Amino acid sequence: MIIAPRNDGIIVSVDGKVHHLPQTPDQMMQMALRCQQAAIEMLTQERREAASAQSASQPDSGLDDTNDCLPSG
Repeated sequence: MIIAPRNDGIIVSVDGKVHHLPQTPDQMMQMALRCQQAAIEMLTQERREAASAQSASQPDSGLDDTNDCLPSG
């Protein structure tokens, strides 16, 4: 599938068949905003996954701070 914006609407190609979808300027702006929001969500998810993978791959320091914080005696 290919989607191509034009100044008179959107061209959509599916399996070699090309379709022209006329759009008003307001419809084009709404489509652009939806595409931008989807891209932001994709980037956010990608960054979360990368951060999670990086923290999972960092070696554990081996320190257990729960045992040494209580005073002896």
